[in-house]
Amino acid sequence: MALIICGTQGSGVNTFEQRCDYHNIASDNLHKVYITLRSSMKATYDPISGPFFNETNINSMIEELESQFPALYEYLMKFNTDRPVWTQCNPEFGRWITENRSGDNHTVIIVTAPINTQCERLFAREKTTDPRLIGKSNSYQLVKPEYIKEIESHATDVTWLESNADYHIDNDGALEQYNAAIDTILNECDLLK
Repeated sequence: MALIICGTQGSGVNTFEQRCDYHNIASDNLHKVYITLRSSMKATYDPISGPFFNETNINSMIEELESQFPALYEYLMKFNTDRPVWTQCNPEFGRWITENRSGDNHTVIIVTAPINTQCERLFAREKTTDPRLIGKSNSYQLVKPEYIKEIESHATDVTWLESNADYHIDNDGALEQYNAAIDTILNECDLLK
């Protein structure tokens, strides 16, 4: 069994991974696995949204992602003993795992946060490294619509997971509260010894 940590960028999935590191719990970043898998197919990636799909192939995106999920799922199943926690899972993958469970009984966790909080977290993370933002007084206003568009593109699956995932963490409080919620789940899943 593995914990599948889902959420959009800025919701707190990175912090969940860091908390696992703090407790010496092996974890893997499924987004990096996905990027590695995709890198042989297409090398263009957007730093905010991950794999870039232009308007000419946007209609095939869902089909393409669905065709990749089984490969990722097999990878996940094969290594779940070595990596009991899988982070950076997009909501679509979390929903796919939930809908296609068999005897594996993976635990799916959705992490959410208010959209403005997510935007502020993303901006704080990128404002010193993204050349579009450095030295501009209105840089937050420039990228906030981009963040919102990306976050809202997952809204249907996030809402579905809020009702159907094994756990839902609303990460809208202090870091200490979020860490306590993570520790509770890790303890309930027998990962804290």
